[in-house]
Amino acid sequence: MCTEWYDERITKKNNEKIDDHRNPYEHDLCRVIHSFAFRRLQGKLQIVNSGQSDFHRNRLTHSLEVGSIAKHIFNSINYRHTEDPESSEIRQFLAKQKELDIDSILQVIGLAHDIGHPPFGHGGEIALNYMLIKNGQLGFEGNAQTFRLLTNNMYEKFNLTKRVLIGLIKYPVTYSNACKKIQPEINELKNRAIKHEEWKPPKCYYDDDHKLINDELLSCLKKQEKKKFYSLDKNRTDHKHAKTEMKSFDCSIMNLADDISYSIHDLEDAIFLKKITCEQVSDLNEILNYAFDDDLASLLLDDLLSNDNVKRKKAIGDLVHHAIINIEIKIIPGFDEPLFKYNAVLKSNCNKLIEGLKKLVRKHLIFGSDVQSIVHGGMIKNMQVFEALQSNPTILLPDFWRKRHAEANKNERDRILCDYISGMTDVYLTKLHERIYGSSIQNMFDWF
Repeated sequence: MCTEWYDERITKKNNEKIDDHRNPYEHDLCRVIHSFAFRRLQGKLQIVNSGQSDFHRNRLTHSLEVGSIAKHIFNSINYRHTEDPESSEIRQFLAKQKELDIDSILQVIGLAHDIGHPPFGHGGEIALNYMLIKNGQLGFEGNAQTFRLLTNNMYEKFNLTKRVLIGLIKYPVTYSNACKKIQPEINELKNRAIKHEEWKPPKCYYDDDHKLINDELLSCLKKQEKKKFYSLDKNRTDHKHAKTEMKSFDCSIMNLADDISYSIHDLEDAIFLKKITCEQVSDLNEILNYAFDDDLASLLLDDLLSNDNVKRKKAIGDLVHHAIINIEIKIIPGFDEPLFKYNAVLKSNCNKLIEGLKKLVRKHLIFGSDVQSIVHGGMIKNMQVFEALQSNPTILLPDFWRKRHAEANKNERDRILCDYISGMTDVYLTKLHERIYGSSIQNMFDWF
């Protein structure tokens, strides 16, 4: 196996195991799979109000699907370029990635990409963002929390390779640079009734992590390459958070795998949960016609809405396959380093398909009142638990977190409370909330 600068770790290993055959990325994969944080994803639902169904996806199964799709995206691109005599430069790059064990790299990035998201999804994210800003801190964001969790040794030491960490920088901008300049006023709100849209965080990484990213992970990039990597969408206004434009090669694949899973697999869940009904059939048919001729679109639609699970599953598989084979390599000008010079992108018609499905799922499932009422309730639980822990950390925090909180400086303590809360599952947060606020009938010897 060849080696590169990004095979290294931030902290050099000094406890090598005898006769350990694994390459660096296989080590990373094992560390993520066997971690507490990864296992807890099974208790964080992908669609919050999916009831007791044993069909629905959670953050764990979603992450497994993203890792699987990411591998297939690369292998599909690699196969198609092997057959293309005019792409020798890209072929050489892809061949080298195969030698470096790109399958393990993409799988670990896919498995870890949601590991920092809090209980109750974006409701929890908005709540913790608000609570930090209310207390005079920069806020909370799920992708930024993923990077923090994997690099700050909170309760388990990951020490992942530089390449995997770079692949997890989905939005290369600090919170302070991405955050809109005009913030709503912070008032003591009755019943914590904050408006979701006003307190959504920017997509970013935390300011405290910039030195690690700039000086360690991107140390081999030239000054102009770094500037390019941090570049923002020029259409920013004071009323909107800034958006990033760049990603590493691995992150571009993971991001597409995430979009494919979110749009197509959540569509499957939405159909199963009877959220895509006859009223929305015309919308779905119009979306399918972006990418398929009338006959095939009609056949797919019939199979998707069929009561035959085999037919529906095949249609879902066909949609995923169609997306994968319509991904190509784009050369990004301004980079010499191959890890940033190449990105995976969806072809135009297929991009319309995926974006259309995402909007459909958001409209008829994610933003439905039944789901959003649960999200709002989860948001309030996050806020109330934060307030309780902030008021009484010495009696409410477990030993590890109490010690960490006590040793931290004043400005870091609220961030540590977010670290603790964001690691909880939906059920754990709910039960802790019940205990603290007196609605639980558990006794002191019951375990969550």
